[in-house]
Amino acid sequence: MNRAVRILILGDGTAGLNVANKLSVLLGKDEAFITVVGSSSRHYYKGSGFLIPFGYCKPSESYKPLPFLLNPRVEHIRDEVTGIRVKDRTVITKKRTLNYDYLIIATGTSFAYDRIPGYLGEAKHFYDFEHSMELKGILNDFTGGTIVVGTADLKAPCPPAPFEFAVLLDQFLREKGIRGKTKIKYVYPAKNVFLIDKIAPVFEAKLKEIGVEIETEFQTDSIIQKNHEIHSTSGKSINYDLLIMVPPVKGQDFIAESGLDHTNNFAKVDKNTLNPEGHDEIFVIGDAADLPVPKAATSAIFAAEYVSKKIASNLGDIMLGSEYEGDVGCTLYFGDGEGMTVYFAYEKAISVQKPKRFDYLLKKMEADMYFSGIVRGMM
Repeated sequence: MNRAVRILILGDGTAGLNVANKLSVLLGKDEAFITVVGSSSRHYYKGSGFLIPFGYCKPSESYKPLPFLLNPRVEHIRDEVTGIRVKDRTVITKKRTLNYDYLIIATGTSFAYDRIPGYLGEAKHFYDFEHSMELKGILNDFTGGTIVVGTADLKAPCPPAPFEFAVLLDQFLREKGIRGKTKIKYVYPAKNVFLIDKIAPVFEAKLKEIGVEIETEFQTDSIIQKNHEIHSTSGKSINYDLLIMVPPVKGQDFIAESGLDHTNNFAKVDKNTLNPEGHDEIFVIGDAADLPVPKAATSAIFAAEYVSKKIASNLGDIMLGSEYEGDVGCTLYFGDGEGMTVYFAYEKAISVQKPKRFDYLLKKMEADMYFSGIVRGMM
């Protein structure tokens, strides 16, 4: 009898949990040992990040105990990865050395605050639970002034999030009765208000409709804290009373140190197989990969679906019909009880649906669907 293969998954975020759960269904106990390495005790749904500051989501509804979300067959090791020895097929953590037959890297992004001098201690964001809670307190006490909302990095996960935050901020300030005392400015590094040309005019029209000032081609270079001022690489400057800016991101340092080809610590992979060059036994999924599609939860889920079936196919359990196709789908808040759904892939033209109430209700249910099915590998 052939021994069970060892499948090692680095990262216990959306991509890591999803692919682990999918593999546990596709492969029998005698076929594979499945291990997830990560440092989390609970799993946070990042889609709640821009709702918590406005009180539109209870903080306690945004996370679940991690063991509650993992198939009992999957081993979860709470540890921190420090290195990968690809030639030896081993992973080094702070506490141990782990062997693998298949390695799935799903370690997401990390914040690179140091790329913008003055960011720390001044700019606020909603990209993790702690910072969302901090912003909630700040907005509760806010009485008026200029709020700048923007992004410092087009590679940041969930690219529509700053737009969604801006439209919900307008709604929140109107509900609070201080919209007339507040100026909202939306700053973006690209030439349009969004990186996808077909969506940009829709976003721009909405921002103008709700009275948000727009500043495009503004690549933030530094923040002058004492002046409450952000500077761009082109020499422009904007003043603020409250700065809400998605921070720069990078991949994990150990990816670069492993010898795998990378861009800013995001592993370069074949876009159709998700393998680094020369390593059929390694897959990189989710935000950890350098791919020609936006970093988003749905991208990670589609990638997890492909990789789990690819490994099962290699082991003779199923037939895999196609390569990874780069699917991305997103339903987003559009303000005032409307939502909008977007879908595209490598070879599929972008589909942008008209904002409507149904998509808003779908978005409202997203956290429940995420915890009950999506992250568990059922969708």
